[in-house]
Amino acid sequence: RFLTPAELMVLQNQNVVISKTETIKEAGSPGNFLGLDSEKAGFLVLRTAKNRAEVAAAFELPLESMREPLRNKADVVPRVIAVDGVINRVLGEFVQREVRNAVANGCNVLVLKIDSPGGDKDVAEHLALTLSELDSTKITTVAWIPKGAWSGGALIAFGCDKILMHPDAQIGDIGVITLTEPGGQFERAPEKIVSPFLQFAAILAKRKNRPTALLQAMIDKDLEVFQVTNKADGRVTYMSEVEIQAANEEWIQGPMVPESRKGILLTVHGQRAHELQLADAPCHDEDELRSRLGISEKANLTPVASTWVDTLIAVLNSGVGGFLLITLGIICVYIELHLPSGFFAILATVFFSLFFWSRFLGGTAGTLELVLFVLGIGLLALEIFVIPGFGVFGVSGILLTIASLILASHTFSGMTATESFEESMSSLGSLAGAMVTVIAVAAVLNRFLPTIPFLNRLILTPPGYAPAEADGPILRTSLLAGHSSQPTPVDVGATGVTASALRPSGKAMFGDKYLDVVSDGAYIDHGTPVEVLRIAGNRIIVRSTSGTQT
Repeated sequence: RFLTPAELMVLQNQNVVISKTETIKEAGSPGNFLGLDSEKAGFLVLRTAKNRAEVAAAFELPLESMREPLRNKADVVPRVIAVDGVINRVLGEFVQREVRNAVANGCNVLVLKIDSPGGDKDVAEHLALTLSELDSTKITTVAWIPKGAWSGGALIAFGCDKILMHPDAQIGDIGVITLTEPGGQFERAPEKIVSPFLQFAAILAKRKNRPTALLQAMIDKDLEVFQVTNKADGRVTYMSEVEIQAANEEWIQGPMVPESRKGILLTVHGQRAHELQLADAPCHDEDELRSRLGISEKANLTPVASTWVDTLIAVLNSGVGGFLLITLGIICVYIELHLPSGFFAILATVFFSLFFWSRFLGGTAGTLELVLFVLGIGLLALEIFVIPGFGVFGVSGILLTIASLILASHTFSGMTATESFEESMSSLGSLAGAMVTVIAVAAVLNRFLPTIPFLNRLILTPPGYAPAEADGPILRTSLLAGHSSQPTPVDVGATGVTASALRPSGKAMFGDKYLDVVSDGAYIDHGTPVEVLRIAGNRIIVRSTSGTQT
């Protein structure tokens, strides 16, 4: 019995024999009891249940009665995503992106129409985990299988709240295979890969109230599964022999599930999947799907399928794609600074726009990354074109730009500190590789720019000038045929100092004269000694004599 101190004292005064007393709650503190302890002690809790199946069994209700009631058809916002063909990274990123869009747009019934033989294990595992972690009180996930879902396709289905299959559709065979060597034969994956995968299947099964052993039998061809009956309430489910032994004789072992016999991976059709508590009652067609999910006849159930745009996004989001976009963007900026034409500035904008566009749609970039990048470029522009020298603005601009590119390359949510550090180092390595490539290309451009087709047209050269003769003797302009009768402010060979950076045009000081000059194609910094190389009309072409041009 459970008594208050006053009630206990009354019994003691009546000389009632009390063999033992135990205080379960001290005065002045709130009661806090575990459900299992309360059930064993016989107070507050009549019975505990681990899942909905146990609740249904306790009250002798069909399992279907434990499903959430269908929403009013007017309140249902459906979205159908097609998971067709081999599961690879492109398809995985497409499905992830569409799931995010569906959640953001208020979808509350998300249907995945699956027709897949499987594919990349890691991609399928990640998709199944993503679906299983969605809040089922806000969005119901449904796997709709009209034909078949094998291997990775089946795994994705088991991450959903409901599985609706055509009676003749199949599901199962989630065996993991690996290549013995590049171009070699496929073989069963080693235990170090299979064992964690079995644990993942167990987690997935428990989250969605499905028999764990049956999911594991789709992965382990030697795992036998038995029908079992609970001694206390007569509830029927399916367990492996290990699970039965661990249950302390709570279950009565029945016949083995024929599809789980040794040597084969469990695969069942729609009706059998329902009997084994793996799927809901079979669904024959789209009309029945609408009825079962409470979707109105006017709602559009056309599946959203992967297109060439999704393939392009996946390619641009790859490590190689990001490396090329960043490298080409920086090279175009470099050329534009040396040969202002606007063309390379537009190209650089296109490359960086493609980089952030692909990252936005890939889910790794947001407004923060774009703001950091624009702010970094703005600070660099101030440092180069407005503020003399190179200091705080330039360094800050470089750091902000690098930070934005790193943040846009990966999503760090759900990662440990070690994983986040590794991802950051990987992105930093890609940026370092891009910078090394840019430096190498810049060296080549400086050496061969006057001879490169198209680019050599952007360099100002005097009439009759040939690049091959650039290193030889050059006559004074006044000695050339057809020369102007106007006197020139300086002669070829005159030396001076740049009064501004030459990109390639700028100003230089010769004696007490400030003159407009043009470099011979290379960038020349402010304060650099220069020599007049040639004079073409009113153009004074100079070259650095310090050897520090870029």
